[in-house]
Amino acid sequence: MRRALGRHTGLSWPYVIASLEVPEALSGRCDLSGLDADTQLRMIDRMLALIREFVEAGIDSK
Repeated sequence: MRRALGRHTGLSWPYVIASLEVPEALSGRCDLSGLDADTQLRMIDRMLALIREFVEAGIDSK
């Protein structure tokens, strides 16, 4: 969450990722299933990029 928003939030990951493309998602009142296909694909790309960055950083969970 810090990497995506720069701070902690109580929102679930789908809303955090969505907020990078649709800022009003931070209010938690955005219907994510109603977003157009292009926006959903951009959200998927962002999510995968964040996961890739996490893995490449080699963060040890132990």
